[in-house]
Amino acid sequence: MRTHPTDAAPRAAQAPQAAAFIDFENLYRALHARHADADEAEEALTEILHGLKRFLAEELPGGGPARAYADFNDLAEHGAFLQRALFDLGFEPRYVSAEHQAAAAAEQLCIEAAALSAGPHPPGAFVIVTGDRLYVPLQAWLRQCGRRVVTFSAAPRRVAAAAPFLDTRDALDLGALVGKGGRSAPARPPAAGDGSAEKPPAAPRRLEDPAARRALEIIEEHFGQYDEVFLTPLLRKFSDEFDDACDPKAIVALLEEAGAAWLEKREGFPYAYTVLLVDAAHPDVQAVRAAYGRADALPSDFTL
Repeated sequence: MRTHPTDAAPRAAQAPQAAAFIDFENLYRALHARHADADEAEEALTEILHGLKRFLAEELPGGGPARAYADFNDLAEHGAFLQRALFDLGFEPRYVSAEHQAAAAAEQLCIEAAALSAGPHPPGAFVIVTGDRLYVPLQAWLRQCGRRVVTFSAAPRRVAAAAPFLDTRDALDLGALVGKGGRSAPARPPAAGDGSAEKPPAAPRRLEDPAARRALEIIEEHFGQYDEVFLTPLLRKFSDEFDDACDPKAIVALLEEAGAAWLEKREGFPYAYTVLLVDAAHPDVQAVRAAYGRADALPSDFTL
C-alpha cells in the first residue's frame, strides 16, 4: 500500500551544523573599555552582532542555538531593551543574575555548551564570542569531543597553538572565513531626494588618487562578497593597510567625491550604524573587479 507523505514516520532529528554562545556581558564591558567614546563602543557592538547574524544565517540552515548570556539588569540602564534587541536579531537572551556570584553568566555558558556537546544531537562546530575571557578549558574539552571551535574576542590573543583567538572585528567577515560568499552586483546609488542615502551621490568621475584606487582593491579583497560594508571595520582595515600619513576617513571621502561609493545610515538594533556601498557601474570599480576575476564586471572598455 502506498503511504501518503503525511502518514510517513517523522524523520530523525538532525544535529545543527553550528551553535553560537555569546558572553554578551563580557563582550559589552570589553568594548566599552576598549572605546573611550560610548557611541563608538555601541556601534562596534551592533556591527559585531549583525555580522554574527549574517554568519549564523549561513551556518545554521536547519536552526540551532544562538545564545547571549548576561545579567542584563546589572549591565546597562536599559537591560530590557538589550534583551529585546538580541531577540529581534535572532539571539536567545539568557539572563543570569550576578547578584551573588561574579562571572555567573560565563559559568552558565560553559555548562550549557558542554551539555549540548554531550547531548544526543551535538552540533559539529561551536562559535564562542567573548570580550576578554579566555574559555581555554571549554575550547579544549569541545575539541576533545571532536567539535570544531572558533572563538572571537574583543581582546584577541594566542595562549597556545590549541587555543587561537580571533578579533571580534573578524566576525564581521565570517562568511569569507568559512569560504562562503557570492553576491549580486549592487544597484547604482539611489537618486537624490528619495531619502535612502545620507546625501546625494556624487556624479561619477575617475579616481586620480592612488590611495583611493588601492582602497577599492582592499574593499574588493576583504569585503567583496557583501553588498554592504560596515564602516567601522573598513576604517580599521584602511588603518592597517595604509601608512600613518593616510587618513582612513579622507580616503572614504575621496571615494564619495568620485561617485565610486556612498555611505548610508542603518537604524539597527541595538544601535544605529553606518555602511558603505560601492557603485558597481563606476569605471574604477569595474576595473578593480575585473582584475579580481569578478564575473559581473562590465567590459574593460566600458565608460560613463
